[in-house]
Amino acid sequence: MTTAPDQLADGAHEADLPRSGAARRWRITTLDGQTTEGHLPYWATDDPSETGIHRTDLKVRLADITHHSPLAGQTLRVYSPSHPGGRSADVEILHGGIDCTPYAEPPDARVPVVNMRLTDDCWITDLDPEALASFSAQLRAQADRLDGEVLPALVAARADWAAHHTPTAPSATSDADRS
Repeated sequence: MTTAPDQLADGAHEADLPRSGAARRWRITTLDGQTTEGHLPYWATDDPSETGIHRTDLKVRLADITHHSPLAGQTLRVYSPSHPGGRSADVEILHGGIDCTPYAEPPDARVPVVNMRLTDDCWITDLDPEALASFSAQLRAQADRLDGEVLPALVAARADWAAHHTPTAPSATSDADRS
């Protein structure tokens, strides 16, 4: 799938990513009236507000709060032995989100970070602005290498192969001949 430089895999554009918004608040209220509230980022897709919880559940509810904004990835056709029938399948790569867990342990983790899912079960997590910039630079360097080195090498290899290889039909051999 090919997308324009400012277009994401799902058809959204960079301009669709959240940039700013009105201040919002979330609020959790216990059965006995205790209220805990906090900043709800403009980019968060869910509001964790709720009422009528037991006071003993408050700490768990707070620990479970994660503000999230999804980030679309790119879809590629890939092969994996885990795919049904051993066939290739479309897989979204490099997707994730902006996440903030305001009651995380340790406290220095209570800031927005980017978490990127490379492929199934492979994540790069806790990317702060500097780490995200470094990751982006590494991806650009790899893309530049693919364009500048690997693509010309592939074109040359295919030309060499076409010039020196004579295609032949596969020969019919019995199983006994293969051993």
